[in-house]
Amino acid sequence: MSTSKSRSSARNRVLRPMSEGLETREMLSATVSGMDSKGDHWTLNLIGPGSLLVQKPNDASGNPQSLNSLTDIQSITVAGTNPLQSRLIGTVQPAPGSDGKVFFQNFTELGNPDGKLAGGDGLLSIQMPNFWLGYATQQTSTSTPGTTPTINIPDGVSTFQFGGVDTTYNVVGAAPSSATNDNTAVNLGLPLYGGTRILIDQSISSSQPSSSTTSTNPILHGVLFNVQGRLDLFQANQVIGDTSHPSTLFPGSGGTIVESLASTAPATAGVTGQIGFVRVGGNATNFSALTNSLISNFYVGGETNNVNVLGPTGVSVLLFGKGMDTTSVYAHIISKIESNRGAVNSTVISDKQIGKVLLGGDVVGTHILSGYNQNLSSVSSTNPPSSNPSPISNGSIVALVAGNVTNSVFAASTNPFNNTFGTPNDMKLPQGKIQAKVEGAINNATATPDSPNTAFYAQTVQLVHGPVVPPNVVEQPYTGPQTPQLLPGLNGVPVIEPGNHFSAKYIRRGYSGVNHHLRIYYPRTGPNASSVQLGNLAPQPVPPLFPGKKK
Repeated sequence: MSTSKSRSSARNRVLRPMSEGLETREMLSATVSGMDSKGDHWTLNLIGPGSLLVQKPNDASGNPQSLNSLTDIQSITVAGTNPLQSRLIGTVQPAPGSDGKVFFQNFTELGNPDGKLAGGDGLLSIQMPNFWLGYATQQTSTSTPGTTPTINIPDGVSTFQFGGVDTTYNVVGAAPSSATNDNTAVNLGLPLYGGTRILIDQSISSSQPSSSTTSTNPILHGVLFNVQGRLDLFQANQVIGDTSHPSTLFPGSGGTIVESLASTAPATAGVTGQIGFVRVGGNATNFSALTNSLISNFYVGGETNNVNVLGPTGVSVLLFGKGMDTTSVYAHIISKIESNRGAVNSTVISDKQIGKVLLGGDVVGTHILSGYNQNLSSVSSTNPPSSNPSPISNGSIVALVAGNVTNSVFAASTNPFNNTFGTPNDMKLPQGKIQAKVEGAINNATATPDSPNTAFYAQTVQLVHGPVVPPNVVEQPYTGPQTPQLLPGLNGVPVIEPGNHFSAKYIRRGYSGVNHHLRIYYPRTGPNASSVQLGNLAPQPVPPLFPGKKK
């Protein structure tokens, strides 16, 4: 006779002991708080492994002042951090009537080479949006030139968000007679995992009269963002400069410069300085972006005034919301240029093809050239781009102009005689091709006097006149959030046009930079849905997103 097996009831199963999950906790390594010169209360929290030290300027006895004294921050130092866990978060409680900006003069990460990994132990993220880099003490004509404000993070940080740089803060009157041009520098090494993302409010470069009796030249105070290896994103709401002193591509000439160059660290020496996104939401004055590799996307939503771009292996997309004015672009190849309001006094030179140029207004005093050998790999501060590069074959341009063309030249693989286009002695090299459509009139009486009604020069030119629909580059005022949602560290930063609504889905997290990416879903169907991969910046296709279904 068989014996029935006892079965536990539902009640017994409910009461059966089970392991209980623990809630996620974060280790707070250090908290430092104090006041600034305006009475703002600030706090810095270091979450995860590491140490934090904050110091104020020295008093008359040579000792650092109290953190609660009405002075700005002299230095912030972090050490012993972990690139996958350590996050520095800064908050500010503004005093009545204050702008809420807390200034610090130096930020230093003490390099900490890891014995197990091929690199140093940097930080996962720094989020201190109301902290600004500038002089902690007042600088006058009688001051002894001190150390220029600097940020040094040799082991890198994946996401770095701070208020920005202001070279005018605490700078009063004329510069000391011994002062020279300088750069407030932000030096960031290559993070151990992924690339670098920088988000700021403003970068402010400036000029200052000198008190020297032997020179009338002003002292130029520039801003330099020097990033080693991949720069996934540089984003600013505005870049401000002195319009009376235009800067050049390279440090030493004032202005704000964003450069991403090959890593110099032995373990990562093969990583090039590719740039993913350079985005300025508002106006950009005296602003340059350069790399020894590729710039995927360059965008200015406001007015441009002396903007320079250098991409030796190419610039994929250039977008200008309120016009491409006094802008210079030097690239190996260009996929697309769009400007809502035309182009004024600008220069674009490409070794190879320029896929499409769509200008929504008049083109005045502008040269757009394709098929010219610039030797961009050898361009440097001592060897700037040539103003008269040699033409080569196979240049091509597709140009659409929704306005007039005045004293401007579009040329593909054409060698002008005595640097003037439109003469019978122009040499047009093989396979140079231009396809163009112009809505308005062409008046080149000054730029090409021998051909006053011609602005396009190539072996083959197809020109038609008719209406041109201007581009729709997003520009101020923005209808949506002016900054993207920030997900700390390697989770990435969704990068989309301001005003677009989106959802972000995290796809994969690994221990190599090529594995960190987000897929960005737009609220529309069809092939225009797209994604952005952060790290190696390669685009990933996304299948159509149908209403009511989630991928």
